[in-house]
Amino acid sequence: MTVPRDLMYWSLRKRKVPEKLIRLVKATYKKATTVVRTAHGKTGQFEIEVGLHQGSDLSPFLFTIVLDTISEECRNGLPWELLFADDLAIIDDSEEELQRRWLKWQIGLESKGLKVNTGKTAVMVSGRNRTKVNIKDKEGRELNQVDQFKYIKELGVGSIKSKARESRLRWFGHVHRREQESNLRQVMDMEVPGRRPRGRPRGRWCDLVDRDMRELRVGWKMQTTEIFGDDGYGPPTPPWDKAQEVK
Repeated sequence: MTVPRDLMYWSLRKRKVPEKLIRLVKATYKKATTVVRTAHGKTGQFEIEVGLHQGSDLSPFLFTIVLDTISEECRNGLPWELLFADDLAIIDDSEEELQRRWLKWQIGLESKGLKVNTGKTAVMVSGRNRTKVNIKDKEGRELNQVDQFKYIKELGVGSIKSKARESRLRWFGHVHRREQESNLRQVMDMEVPGRRPRGRPRGRWCDLVDRDMRELRVGWKMQTTEIFGDDGYGPPTPPWDKAQEVK
C-alpha cells in the first residue's frame, strides 16, 4: 500500500502530534532520492514523492498511525475486523450486513487516496452449508468467492512453519561458520551443568535445529567435516551431542 504524504501529515495532525514533530518528519522526506540497481548497473538518482521510507525505523509507526486514523470511521472492532498491516478481513453473519460494511471500508479508504485491490479480494463462507453469496464492489463488480483461503500462501511465503525453519537454519549456519573462539560459537557449544527436571523435557533450540536437519535429510558435512566421517550422510550428529556420543 502506497501512502500519500499529505495523508500521513493529516493523520499526524488528527492524532494531535505537535507541529514541531510533524515538521521534523517532513524534513526527512524533503527531496528524498533513490537509485535502482539493475543487471547493467545503477540508474541515476530520482526523487520519491509518495510512500514511506523503506527500512526506516519510523515508517512502521507512521503506517500504523495512518491506518488507525483513516479506519476510525469504518471499523467495528474485534472480532468483526482483522487488520494486519495493509490486509483486512471483514467478518459478519449476514450477507446484507457484510455487503454494507465492505462498501463502507472501500469507499472510506479510497476517499483518503488509498487504492483497494478488488482483484485480490475474495469472499468465503464458513459453515456446514456452502451457500453462494453475491458481494459487489462500488462499481458493481462481483467479488470472487472461494472455498478456502491461505493467507500466507497468497503472499508466496509458504507456511509459517517453513518460514520459521528457514530462519532458524540460516541463523545456525551463520553461527556455525564463526571461529571456534567467537562468543556465538562458545554459547552454542556450551553445556549447562546440572540435571533436567523430571517429566517431559522442554524443547531446546538445538533440538529444533536437529529435527529440521533430519526432516530435510541434510548432512552436517555441508557445515563442517569434523562431525562426520568421509561419507557425510545421516543420521546427523549435532555438535551439542558430540561429547555424549564419544563417551
